Amino acid sequence: MQTEIKIEQMKLSEKDALLLFLRKAYADNPRQSEPAFWDWHFLAPPHSDADNLPVWLAKSGDHIVGHLAAIPVELNVEGKLTKAIWILDLIIDPEFRRKGIARKLVLEAERFCPLIL
Repeated sequence: MQTEIKIEQMKLSEKDALLLFLRKAYADNPRQSEPAFWDWHFLAPPHSDADNLPVWLAKSGDHIVGHLAAIPVELNVEGKLTKAIWILDLIIDPEFRRKGIARKLVLEAERFCPLIL
């Protein structure tokens, strides 16, 4: 039986579960799952809002199986400040790859902000 994958914008209360997923996903790069490193990337930037982070989780049941994280930025486009997001991380658990999850995560990011770097 195939489990349905849900894509949801991350709530800050899910940070510990996300860091556990990242520890597994980046077993060869433990810095990716360090709380201070994650906070520096996604909570500290000047346009970040902890209640509306451009971070999405792909879940199979209660388990995180994918993740897209971006930071909000402002670009100067022909003299006008334009909001955008800059994707810094996109990873899917190897057991769940090739099922369209990354595409669904990117589509959610586009709905949040159509201008993506």
